[in-house]
Amino acid sequence: MIKKCEELEFNAYLFYDIGFFEFMTYAIQQPNSGKGLISGLFLIIKLSKKYEEFSVAAANAITILNKANICLSGMDFSGVRISGANL
Repeated sequence: MIKKCEELEFNAYLFYDIGFFEFMTYAIQQPNSGKGLISGLFLIIKLSKKYEEFSVAAANAITILNKANICLSGMDFSGVRISGANL
């Protein structure tokens, strides 16, 4: 069953826990799951352009990508809602 965005903990609040970011960085670097995780995070960011209810999740997603040293330069982030992201 797919949950509504409001029901996802990832969208409940901005994450600041260093351990969480270390875990996510590790997960992104894994050959079997990393690419899918990165794609999912970019999708959340993209969805925030159209759906405001994804704004907290998008801020968390881009913070994770930044902390994992994923290159974000040259990408068009116009219209994304990422207030509070740690860039």
